[in-house]
Parts: sequence; C-alpha cells; structure tokens
Amino acid sequence: MMKKYVICVLIATLVLPFCLSACREPELPVREPTALDAEEYRNYAEEVFLNLDDFPSLARQGLRFTPEYVLEDGDYEEKECLPTAENLAASFDPNKGVVVLFNGLQVDDGRRRNVGMGSTCLTAERREHKNDPTYTADDIAYFQGADEETGYDLGKLFYDNGYNVFTFHWEMFADYYGGTFLDLVVTPNVVSKQIWSTENGVYAAYTDENGNSHSTSPVDAINGSVAEWFVAEYCRMTKALTSVFPSYQTANKDVRFVAHSMGGMLCVAGSTLLKLVADDGQLPLALTSNRIALLDSYTMDGKDGTIAWSGYPFCTEGNYYTALHLLVEHYDTAVEFYINEGYTVPFFNVEGLGSLRFDTEQKAFVGTGSAYANEILSLCPVVLIRPYFQNVNVPTVWMDGHNPMREWYFFSLVYDAPTVDGFTVPTARMSDAEIKAQRGCYYEMVIADSSVPETVGCADDVFNKLS
Repeated sequence: MMKKYVICVLIATLVLPFCLSACREPELPVREPTALDAEEYRNYAEEVFLNLDDFPSLARQGLRFTPEYVLEDGDYEEKECLPTAENLAASFDPNKGVVVLFNGLQVDDGRRRNVGMGSTCLTAERREHKNDPTYTADDIAYFQGADEETGYDLGKLFYDNGYNVFTFHWEMFADYYGGTFLDLVVTPNVVSKQIWSTENGVYAAYTDENGNSHSTSPVDAINGSVAEWFVAEYCRMTKALTSVFPSYQTANKDVRFVAHSMGGMLCVAGSTLLKLVADDGQLPLALTSNRIALLDSYTMDGKDGTIAWSGYPFCTEGNYYTALHLLVEHYDTAVEFYINEGYTVPFFNVEGLGSLRFDTEQKAFVGTGSAYANEILSLCPVVLIRPYFQNVNVPTVWMDGHNPMREWYFFSLVYDAPTVDGFTVPTARMSDAEIKAQRGCYYEMVIADSSVPETVGCADDVFNKLS
C-alpha cells in the first residue's frame, strides 16, 4: 500500500507542473522598461468607453464582427454586428483565425459613414482611369458584380480563407479637419497625437441632434486615448469570446492585424498596449496579435506629448519606433511593412522627403529620414510596391499607389508570391516564420518601360531584392 502511495505522489509531482506549464502564458525575456510601460493599468474592459451621451452619432464606431458576406442584388455586402457573446456564439468559427482591419485617415467624408477596408478600384469611375488594373475572372469571382458606386469590402478575402473578420471603425476620429490643403497637412499630427495622448483632448467628427455635421467635438469623445479605446473594445471582445469558446486562447494562435496609412499608427500603438495589458492579466497573451501588416503606414507621432496610459512624456526616439521594437524584439511579433514610391506617407513630416532613397551599394536607406527607414528595415521586411491604380480622390502617382496598396496586399493572400534570386517576396500568404526570417530584407517592384502592373494579383509582378 505504501508503494502505491509513493508512486501516486511521484506521478502527481511530475505531471502536475507539466499540466500547469502547458496552461501558463509563455515566458518572456527580461527587458528594460520604456516610457510606454505604466506602473498601473486601467481596467480597460470596464473603464474606457465612447461618450455616447453627448455624441450618440458615434454609436457606429468601435470594434465590429462580420459574421458573413451576403450576396444581395449582385453585390457582396458585409453584415457587421457587435462582438457580443451571443453574436460570437452564433457565428464565430473557432477553427479559424482572427484578423482585425484598421482604416487610415479619412478625407472629409469619413465623419458620415463607415468605410472600413473597402476597395475603390472596381467602381465605374475608376475603370475609366488609364491606370486601372485588369481584374481576372478569379478576382471578380470573389465579388461577383461589385457595386458600381462603392466597390467592395476587401475583408471577404480573409473571410474566405480561414479568418474571422473584425473591423475597428474609428473613421470619425481619423477625419480630415477643415477644407484646405493646409488642414490636410496639419490633420495627421492631430489624429496621430490623440492615438497616444489625451492632453489636447480626443476629438471626433459628429452629427448633432439637428442632423448638422461638425468636424470636431467640443469635449472629449472618449475617456482615454484612441489606442486605449481600441484596447478596451478588444478586451471586451476577448472576454466575450473566451466565455463562449474557453479553449480558443490555446487552440488557435493566428491573430493578425492589417492596417493602412494612419491605421498603422493606431495598430502599432494598440498592439503594443494590448501586449502590456496582457502581461497585466487583462486578456490572454495568445489572443493578442502574432502578426501585423503595415500598408504604407504613417510613422511620425510628433515630438511632444504625454502618453495617456503611462503618464510619461513621448519617447525620445518616437513612440512608434519604441513600440515596434517592443513588438518585434520582446514579443517576437511578425511584422511586414509595405511602402509606396516616394515614401511619402510613412515619413510624411520628415524634412527633405525627396532625398530619401535606397542605396544598393550600402544596402541601406540614405538621405534625410533614412535613420527612421533603416530602423524599420532592421525589424521587418520592407517591400516597395507600385500599384498605380486610381485612388479615391487625387490622381497623382504616389496617391494612386497609396490606397490601392490595400488591393495588392489583400489579393496576395490568394496568389502565389513572386520570387527573385531564390527568395520569396513577402505577401499576405507568407507564414509568420518566413516573415520573421526576412527581417532586414528590402524588395522593390520593377516597372519596365514606365508600364504599370496589369493585374491586381501579385503572381505576375517582378521584383528586385536589394538587401
């Protein structure tokens, strides 16, 4: 009898720690704290909300779940809903991954509609543009008769290929304040600062009780920064998700964030804060992003300000870059970075934009702003693409490429990636491990004889690998 007891105790001693370790979050390396680290974090799921009492027109903003894309009258329409436990129980597929989409800066009309991550390249007006791409039968098959006026929602590509699709609607906080070109230049600084800080207030475009539209709200529209609001929304979603599918946090590790333009700033800030509050126990680390795609991401967050959640001044080297280092070096996040010719949006307010270029001999960026570009290159692969499709508004070379980068990336999920010199060009289809293995690699799309890509799909694109 004594022998049996000893054996049972021995088995328990050996097996119990193993079982506990299997359920425990992974051990992370020790690191030095940064200005992004808070001594104590708010309980985001319980404390941070939109100010809907003063601004009821903001009710459509926030995190939304797309349970299905429905074909109606020949057009695919996304059917969004709040990510409540009831809605997730009904439509969330626990055998699929998660993708969260972030839109960029809105030019005037964002205050009155939700635009998500939609395409404009299939609209009737854009088809008349000389640089319109050719959509193959396979491309069109995804969207049937795409709406002639508004295009289609790119999230369906992820929906059809193994992902539950969420969109973070913050269009009314990323609006174009004013009506002049000077306003357009100033707006990115206003929007990017309130992603990190609340010291100048957090403003949103809104519609008052009389139906009149306003470009800014007179009082704070959130009781936190925009990044804190995203984290609060995401924490509420994960609480609902794990209440319905408790094993999802360990059974599925594929959580991807895809962000365009100014959405890249929010994605980097929100992803980092999510990791920090996961360390604080507010959500499982496994349900934070293991991969982020930055599509012509804005990177310059200003030099002065106070970080809302930590109370410290903005990082000397920039909040965006500090956060990106944390994501890659500490949390081992797979990051992919895509830029358009001219590097205009990522380094919007870096003096001397025209001098920034990639030097093939030094295998590095040179010129004004090169320190920022090389820092990003050290953390992830960088791919320059030239999708000169018609843009929403301004028919210029760099703007024609800025918005259609979304088409190129989303469609790359379903096409074989281009190769060059035995290397595969990073695309949405590439695995996390392959993305990480290509940190420091730089690719440029080749445009022969001033031609433009003839298809949206990336399989026939030609690239040079320059580092």
